Amino acid sequence: MSGEEEKKKRVEGLSDVEELREVLKAISEFLAEIREPLENLIKTVTDAGSGEKLAKEVATFYKSLIESGIDQQTAKEWTEKFFAQRLESIPSLAFLKEIFREWGSRESSKAEQVAEEESRRESE
Repeated sequence: MSGEEEKKKRVEGLSDVEELREVLKAISEFLAEIREPLENLIKTVTDAGSGEKLAKEVATFYKSLIESGIDQQTAKEWTEKFFAQRLESIPSLAFLKEIFREWGSRESSKAEQVAEEESRRESE
């Protein structure tokens, strides 16, 4: 192999390494970007789905209504509505799947744009 060919292979190897660095940097930035929202989402789902916590919230709500002088029948009705609203606020698994699917497709588009930009730079 001639010196020119070796030099060309080294340059190509460096280009590959630089491209890999860019990809890993993008992945690292993406993970850092989604870490907090993802942690919050997981915490929300697990907290909202905790039966014990929900039961305490409902009981506390009912107790505070009674202690404030609301009659038992009205307190019961309001508590049932409160309970129903709390259950509705828990994200469904289908909803979470859709969020992750959208995130994935959005990030795929970003990765494709980065790859296209890198290809353009290499061809110049």
